[in-house]
Amino acid sequence: ICRSKLYCEEILKDCAASLNISFISLRYFNVIGNDDFPFAFDTSKECLIPAIYSKISSSQLPEINGINFPTPDGSVLRDYIDVRDLADAHYLATQKLIMDNKRLNLFLNVGTGKPVSVLEIVKAFLEELKMKFEFIDKGRSLADPHAIWADTKKFKSFFCWEPKYSLKESIKSYINRKKYDEKVNFKQ
Repeated sequence: ICRSKLYCEEILKDCAASLNISFISLRYFNVIGNDDFPFAFDTSKECLIPAIYSKISSSQLPEINGINFPTPDGSVLRDYIDVRDLADAHYLATQKLIMDNKRLNLFLNVGTGKPVSVLEIVKAFLEELKMKFEFIDKGRSLADPHAIWADTKKFKSFFCWEPKYSLKESIKSYINRKKYDEKVNFKQ
């Protein structure tokens, strides 16, 4: 997968050079949270937040893939960015391309730059729902690296930008949207 992303970036550079155009390509990792727009949240059950919600809403415990990684709490560390912060990052990049007369060809990482553990996510999720902190450890996947997060220094300095939404705000917005959707679907 990483190699295919690299190939896409090379193609983008080649196309920009041959067409004499500018681009800013944003790289980001785990998008969480929700906006007021109905489809501005992740519904993929392979991703952590929807997976947790799916388990809890069907009266099951959330599942964790391993708690024996070399991290402070034993679960993997990842960079999670709120969809509203990501929308802001896209807006800033678009404005820069529209307003700047010089040629830009940039690949920039967007994220918080601070890893959060899976157990921290589960705990925050359950706290928001006022539920007991319980989970099932499904065991470690050998393919899972223990820590991945974005080096966001370049994006942050280029745009004087910092993410606005906390982990708690992201989780709360996701839960509120899901509850609203379920209420609307139930009434129909």
